[in-house]
Amino acid sequence: MASAACPKCGHEFFEMREVEPMGPKTRYEIMFVFCAKCGAAIGTVDCINLGKLAVEIREKLDDIEHKIDYLIR
Repeated sequence: MASAACPKCGHEFFEMREVEPMGPKTRYEIMFVFCAKCGAAIGTVDCINLGKLAVEIREKLDDIEHKIDYLIR
């Protein structure tokens, strides 16, 4: 079985840290994967869970719908 290794030092253990990208229009955060030994950035993972976000939006829409129904009646 193949194992992941750091391309810089060959170490096989990694850690994730939340990083806010620089720039005027960045309002989200990204999880960076770093080598636990040398600290080289290996990759990124979005912090946003789209399934959870969709459920939250659905709940807000349901709440708005109930409020509108109450106002109409």
